[in-house]
Amino acid sequence: MVFLSLAKSFRRCESLRQTVANTKNAQIHIVVIDTLENIYQNISSSFYDLVIVDECHRSININRKLIFDHFLCPRIGLTATPRKAIAAKGKDISEEDLAILDTYKLFGCETGEPDYQFDLTRGIDEGFLAPYQVLSIETELTKLAREKGVEFSYVLDPDERKRIELDQQKKLMLEQLERKYISEDRCLRIAEEIKTHTEYGEKVLLFGVSQAHCIMLTKALNKVFATSEDETSPRYAEAIISDNNDLNATFKKWFKDIHHKPFIAVSVDIMGTGVDIPCVRYISFAALTKSVGKYVQMLGRGTRLDPKTGKFSFKVLDFVRLCAAMEDNGKGTPKPNIKVVNGKGGGDGGIYEPKGEWFIIDNPDPAHLIQRVYLHGDKIQVIDNIPMEKARALFEEELEKADKPEIVDIKKKVEKDKEYEPSADDVETIKDWAKKPEVYLDEGQLQKVYDFKQGSIWDFFLHALKIKKIPTPKERIEHGFDSYLKTYSFNDDQIHILQDIKDIFAENITQKRRITAQEIFDNPVYMRIIGADYQAVNQKFDNRLPQVFEELQTTFRV
Repeated sequence: MVFLSLAKSFRRCESLRQTVANTKNAQIHIVVIDTLENIYQNISSSFYDLVIVDECHRSININRKLIFDHFLCPRIGLTATPRKAIAAKGKDISEEDLAILDTYKLFGCETGEPDYQFDLTRGIDEGFLAPYQVLSIETELTKLAREKGVEFSYVLDPDERKRIELDQQKKLMLEQLERKYISEDRCLRIAEEIKTHTEYGEKVLLFGVSQAHCIMLTKALNKVFATSEDETSPRYAEAIISDNNDLNATFKKWFKDIHHKPFIAVSVDIMGTGVDIPCVRYISFAALTKSVGKYVQMLGRGTRLDPKTGKFSFKVLDFVRLCAAMEDNGKGTPKPNIKVVNGKGGGDGGIYEPKGEWFIIDNPDPAHLIQRVYLHGDKIQVIDNIPMEKARALFEEELEKADKPEIVDIKKKVEKDKEYEPSADDVETIKDWAKKPEVYLDEGQLQKVYDFKQGSIWDFFLHALKIKKIPTPKERIEHGFDSYLKTYSFNDDQIHILQDIKDIFAENITQKRRITAQEIFDNPVYMRIIGADYQAVNQKFDNRLPQVFEELQTTFRV
């Protein structure tokens, strides 16, 4: 979206993917910061006259600081949710370390005030943003979970719905609900309330707790709003949670169209930032957060005015009392919206009364599966859900035997010159090939398959051809560790301890297990390797060991 907007005003605007070599004459480079992190050392420090960082609150770690300090030019940070770093009581943290974690200091605002600000209230008061009102809706189960906790001694299998007795009775508070254990009845109640308090066909953005929760909410919503045409996608409600970038892009495109289904989008984080859908008239919360920044980001999805569709205000439907926790009762004076969608109105669905006691469904998040889909125009067909190992083998096997002339030509180029830099057309050709029936995988899915979120489809292409291997997690840890040591002045004793911690962390990562600093020192074997207990090591790092460990993990990029 940024690229398209700037390209209208600047003829020489290029998207930077692998190197500046092919785009060095462009006036503006648009680049994902993860990509820049991989290539910035190959770019002259005086190459840019200005660096602008959007969503800069996401850019506060040691790796990002290395990038910003590399370029000798002014930098501007843009964010709706800046962060301040304040040392915890009793902790002695250097100003240099605090600056890395502080949005203001990282961008030169030493006083803690931005150079320019335009807050939500001012935007509403001056007519640039939509006012809103808050409607708090609490079901009986939600109230019980918030006040006393939900107790249960059995669950139902989500596939066969068989009763499974638990070894002991469980008790979940509201903040624990809808993660591993999903309440089907509560999802239905929320769906009924949404039908009651919205107009049929108007756009609703609903935030859930987990992928499993979003799927259950989507099923409940489609049950409540069901029509005969809702049997295939796009349905009245869709969960936008997939790792498939093309599928997400298609759902987002449909959701932006006020006359096109889905009318309700259910998401965890994907729709929380980086999306611009002015026609949204309802923001619904079915998930809690303690982060003010995340709350503002989610709320902000509804603040865009959209006069062409008659949207001048929006409503918040709060099912978890999140707005009350944020002390938000709404802002501005809501204005009437123009009703542009005809059809069955809201409010006639009644209230779902569950029969018997509340029950809990055990529905784990299927994060280990890759969903392959076929997109063709306005049609979506789910092909299958396959393990990541199978998806990886499929991609590599199909590429090895690919006979499409354009793919064969690119393969010959890289086999002849292992340093070959792809053109934009080359990259698009590979992406198009990967979408064909033989593969059905996109860049986002391959990042998950290869466990390398910074990777591009070109990286995976070279790896599959055995031209250039993707760095293993252990190699990334070693590279990040070396960069970290160059950033700070540690003494020999501290470096020796950090090397031991790094080796322990790397060993656990290779076994697909993450480990905390406390877990390291709770393990007698690891403690013998390091040669000291937690308290002694923490003192050697001036009581900053937790922060040092967190910084290390950030630089490891795994």
